[in-house]
Amino acid sequence: MWGTRHLTELQELRTDFNNFARGTGERVSSLEIQVKHEISRNGQPSRLQVIEDRVEPLSAWLWRMVGICAGVSVMFTVLGWLLKPWR
Repeated sequence: MWGTRHLTELQELRTDFNNFARGTGERVSSLEIQVKHEISRNGQPSRLQVIEDRVEPLSAWLWRMVGICAGVSVMFTVLGWLLKPWR
């Protein structure tokens, strides 16, 4: 039923699969090393840290503007309320 041709094909298939698995493992391993290197950068700021450092002042500016707009709005509301009886 199973001849040597079938066994040879199975051995070749197993060899191909093992080579594929080994190559995939090596690629995943190198990708992990690259990602860890990008995150840690060996004492230098990573790309993510650089972006966070650039976004932080923008976020502070945004909240500063929100506070200023809220203060101006309250000021106009109070002035409108104080000047209302004089109309």
